[in-house]
Amino acid sequence: MAAPGRRSSSAGLSARVVDFVIDEISFSVFAVLDFVDQLLCPVFAVLDSLLEIRSPSCYCRKNVAPGRGSFASPLLSSAKEVGGTGDGVLESWRISSTTVHSYERRRAGTRKLHLVPLLRSLSSEASIDESAVSCSREVPGEAGGSESSSTREHGRVLGRGIGMFSKARSKLQGLSSARSCDENPVVRWSDCGCEKCVSWQANDQLLYVRVDDKEFWASSRGDDDGQIRSAENNVIFLHGFLSSSSFWTESVMPALPQDVRANHRLFAVDILGFGKSPKPLNNSYTLADHVLMIQRSLIQLHGIRKFHLVAHSMGCTVALALAAQFPSAVKSITLLAPPYFPATPGITPGIHTMHQVAPRRIWPLMAFGSAVMSWYEHVGRVVCLIICKNHRVWEPLLRFLHSNIPGHRIPLSSVTDFMQHTHHSAWHLFHNTICNGAQAADHCLQVLLRAGLRVRVIHGTEDAVIPFTQSEKLSGRYPNVLLTPVISANHASIVFGRESELGMDLAEEFSFGESSAKERT
Repeated sequence: MAAPGRRSSSAGLSARVVDFVIDEISFSVFAVLDFVDQLLCPVFAVLDSLLEIRSPSCYCRKNVAPGRGSFASPLLSSAKEVGGTGDGVLESWRISSTTVHSYERRRAGTRKLHLVPLLRSLSSEASIDESAVSCSREVPGEAGGSESSSTREHGRVLGRGIGMFSKARSKLQGLSSARSCDENPVVRWSDCGCEKCVSWQANDQLLYVRVDDKEFWASSRGDDDGQIRSAENNVIFLHGFLSSSSFWTESVMPALPQDVRANHRLFAVDILGFGKSPKPLNNSYTLADHVLMIQRSLIQLHGIRKFHLVAHSMGCTVALALAAQFPSAVKSITLLAPPYFPATPGITPGIHTMHQVAPRRIWPLMAFGSAVMSWYEHVGRVVCLIICKNHRVWEPLLRFLHSNIPGHRIPLSSVTDFMQHTHHSAWHLFHNTICNGAQAADHCLQVLLRAGLRVRVIHGTEDAVIPFTQSEKLSGRYPNVLLTPVISANHASIVFGRESELGMDLAEEFSFGESSAKERT
C-alpha cells in the first residue's frame, strides 16, 4: 500500500505534466491562430472594399491611433443636475485601450511569432478605395493617424487599381455609385440585418430599458408625492459581457421582496452594443460612451435623482464609472463578480487584464473561447460571421438543447443573448470597457471612498472567469468595500439558482443605502 506522501507527490507530478502538455499544445494552437489572423486581414480588407461603400479599418497597423466615442461631451455640463461631479473625468475615459491594436497584443505575448510584415501592409492598403482617397472620414481607430506622402501616393495607385471592382461592388450592395461620401454604413455585410438585429435604428440615441414595475410608475403620474418618490427610489441593473437586460428581468428582479418592488422603480438596461440597444459603427464603446448613454436614457429621460446600482461582471466596471460620475446621487452599490485587476508594475493595465481574463490557453474551454475572441480581431470576426449573423439558425438548436439538459438553471434568454451583438461592438467593449476599465477602477473607487459610499461585493469562491482572489484584493485595498463570499458559486451560479437569496441580500443593501443617504444629507 502506497504511503500518503508518495501519493501526494505523484499527484503533484501528474498535475505538472498535464500543465506542461497544455502549455505546449496552447503554444502550437495560438501560433497557428496568429498566422491565420494575419492571413485573414487582407482577405477581409478586399471583401470589405467589394461589399461596402466605406469600411472601417482594422487595428493591424502599428501607427493607427485609438478612436473616440461618437457622443459629444456637452452632456458633461448637465451632470451636476443629478449630483454629477461635472469635473470632466469622462473626457479621460474616452481614450481607447492599447490592447485594441494587434501590434500591442502580439508584443505582449510571452512567446512571439514573427511573421512576414507584408501581410500587415497589404491589409491596411487593401482597405483604401476610391471614395476613401477622394474624401476624408473619421473612423474609430484612425483619429489622429498620420501617413507619409509616399504612403498616400501608394494609396492613390492602389485606389485606382481597386476601382475596377466598383461595378461589382455596386451590384453586390444594390446601391447607387452616386452615394455621398459622408454616409456611414449601419450594418456591415458580416453582421445580421434581420428586423430584430436592426430594430435599434428606429431610436439610435437611447438605450433599450425595461422598467419592471410599470404599475408603480403609472400610479405616480399626476401625483406630486408619487413623482418625488419615483425620482428618489430607483434601482439600475447592469448586465455583463455578451448578455442583456433579461439577465436580471428573468432572474433576480421577480425574486425581490414585494415591498422593494412596490416602492422602487426597477430599471434593467441593455448596455450600449448589446441586446436591443444601439450598436453604432462610429463608436469606440469607451466608459464615457456608456456613462453618457445611461445618463441620457435613464437619468435624464426618467427624472432620476437618486438610485441604487446592481451590476454583474463587466457591468460592474460601468457601474463604478457611473457612480464616480454621480456620487451624491448614489444610494448603494452592489457588485457581483467585479473584474478588478489592479495594475502590476512593468505591465500595461489593459494587457494585464487581458492575460487574466483571456489567458492564451486551450483549457479550460471558456478561457480558450475568450482568448480567441479577444486576442484575434479577424478570427473573432469569422466566429461572429458564422454564429451571430446566422443566429436564426442556431437559436432553435439552442432551445432544443436548453429544454433537454436536466439540472441547469440558466434562462434560455441568457443562452441566446451571447449572439445579440456585432463583432465591432463586442470587440471594442472587451478592449475599451473591460481592459480600459482596469485603469479607471481605482480612480472610481477612490471617489466613492471620499464620498463615504459603501461598495458591497458578492463573489463566488469557484469563479473561473474572475477569480475570487481579485475581490479579496479589492476589499483589502479599500476599507469601504464589504466582501461577501458565496461558497462553491461560479460566475453564473452567483445569480442563477440563488435568486431568492440574492433578492433578500439586495433588499438589505437597499435599506442600508437609504439610511446612509439620509445621514449624509
